[in-house]
Amino acid sequence: YLIAVQKCLGLYSENGQYSADDVERLSALYNSLKKEYSWSSAVKRIPLDFLEGEKFLEAADNYVRPLLTKGVPSLFSDLSPLYEHPGKANILEQLFLKLEDSIRTSGCFPGSSQIEPPSTLMWTLLLVSQHYDRRSQYDIALDKIDEAILHTPTVIDLYSIK
Repeated sequence: YLIAVQKCLGLYSENGQYSADDVERLSALYNSLKKEYSWSSAVKRIPLDFLEGEKFLEAADNYVRPLLTKGVPSLFSDLSPLYEHPGKANILEQLFLKLEDSIRTSGCFPGSSQIEPPSTLMWTLLLVSQHYDRRSQYDIALDKIDEAILHTPTVIDLYSIK
C-alpha cells in the first residue's frame, strides 16, 4: 500500500536512489503518516531506506529501541537490506554499540532514565552479533552471541542463530 502511495506521488525509485527534493517530500509524507498511523511498523521502517546521515541515525534509533525492549528476534532480518546502502552499516554499528554500552552501564537507553528489562541487553547483544556476522567479523560475532547465551540461556533463538 505505501509503495503504491509513493508511486502515485511520483516518489518511488526502483534503484533506491532519491534526489534531495524527493527525500524531503518522502520525509514529509511519512511524518504525516506516522501521526495518523503511529502503530504501523511500515511507516517507521520504510524511511530507513531513503534517509541518510543524521536523519537516518535518528530514525534507526527510534525504530530499533522499542523492538529491542519488546524482544523481536527478526529485527536484524528486517534491517539487513540496509547493509546494501553505502555507509548505513557503519551508522548502524555505531548505533548498536552505543545502545549496548548504555544498557550495559546504566540499564537505560541513551538519553532515557527509564530502566529497561534485563532481556533488552540480551536482544541487543544478539543484534550486535548478527551485525558483526554480516560484516564477516566472526570472532566478535561469536563473542557477542556467547555473551547473550550466558545472559539468558533459555532463549532458543540464540542457539539457532549461533
